[in-house]
Amino acid sequence: MDDAACNSFAREVVVDHRNTLVVDEDNYVMPCKLPSLKASWKWQDTDGECDALNTGILTNYQIHFYADLKRILINDPNALNKRLICGHQLKEASGYRRNIIRYPVVQEEDSPSVVYQPKPLDSYDLQAITTETAWDITGITNESVKQAEAAVRKAIDMATISEPFSINLSQDLEDHKEQLIKIAAQQRIEINFEQECSEQLRMTLKGLKANVFEAKLKIALYAQDILKTHADNADELRPPEEWGNQETECKLVEIPRDDPNFIRIETRMKETLDTVKIEKIERVQNVRMWSHYAFRRRELKKELHLMPNLQIEMELFHGTNNTQPSEVYNGEYGFDMTFCTSGKWGIGTYFAQKASYSCTGFDFKLPNGKRQVFLAQVLTGDVYDCPSDPSLRRPPKKNESVSGRRYNSVSGDTRGSKVYIVYENRLAYPAYLITFTC
Repeated sequence: MDDAACNSFAREVVVDHRNTLVVDEDNYVMPCKLPSLKASWKWQDTDGECDALNTGILTNYQIHFYADLKRILINDPNALNKRLICGHQLKEASGYRRNIIRYPVVQEEDSPSVVYQPKPLDSYDLQAITTETAWDITGITNESVKQAEAAVRKAIDMATISEPFSINLSQDLEDHKEQLIKIAAQQRIEINFEQECSEQLRMTLKGLKANVFEAKLKIALYAQDILKTHADNADELRPPEEWGNQETECKLVEIPRDDPNFIRIETRMKETLDTVKIEKIERVQNVRMWSHYAFRRRELKKELHLMPNLQIEMELFHGTNNTQPSEVYNGEYGFDMTFCTSGKWGIGTYFAQKASYSCTGFDFKLPNGKRQVFLAQVLTGDVYDCPSDPSLRRPPKKNESVSGRRYNSVSGDTRGSKVYIVYENRLAYPAYLITFTC
């Protein structure tokens, strides 16, 4: 066939006419969004121009497209917009010829269109299902249908492959299988899982070669993303790199005055305490306490994953008043709620945004006249801001009528500073112990 005719024919026969009620097939337009060139193909005999499948009986015929079609279309690009004789049908038994005529079909302007938009992978909930017969074949005789079916099956068998594949996934295998089934369904292939091996998920993928290769790529990328997530989670639970190798469970490390953290903390102290003089800043390195805190932080991120722009962690000041700071950085829970008996926002652990709040009235006083406060990392999460309420024992519920989920912390304003209150242990880590005079 000539390239131009082949391309035109291929573009115009993609409409699925199965199970469609056709009243006037010559002028009927499917309500689908297709390329702009559409045509009605007819053959011509002595009685006029007819649709071969409706009124004719042809067996063992050949279709020939004229070799000069390309030249005709180059010389006259509008040829596809009018009646065009493209070739002929030739009956092998008698040698009888009928012209093949192409007519353009203009789609009605008010016809509804259907535009396919791919859905994201996680919106699919499909199963890879194959049936014994996955197509309909229409023909003039039963023998023709059988021959066509055999040819189609042979072509599909030749294009179908079955390949083993495996990925390294060490946990939550059933959840991973669900996701892989969705990928297989999206790629229109079969997936069969084999017996599980240690840290490996084995499977067999069966389908058209191109589809299997595409599925393998998507499955490999999925496994890569999962492993990266696991690695990121593992890193998140590890102590900060600057701690180095630590033999003891807890120790204080004085940071140099030219360290960026020292400069940053000193600057923040002076924002609300003009005359403050920093004697030293010690980094608290409590491995066990950090592990508990890091775990809670990871869980809070999961809980609030639908609020990606929310700042769930804040750096806030805390004074221990009459309690030795060592009770905090060497204790079981760090900031322990059992030391709180009352407060403007109920019984909880209080932290301040401004240093002036914690350093004037809540700081711990050393015998030599120097004072100490903590700069802590606090998991404030989704904060509920409200006026003072001494009856609070935990954050209020977000929506009584929808669910029992509560806010993660409470905030309010007092003594010129914003304060944040958490009502559980291990939601704050005493990152730095600041010794100062003022």
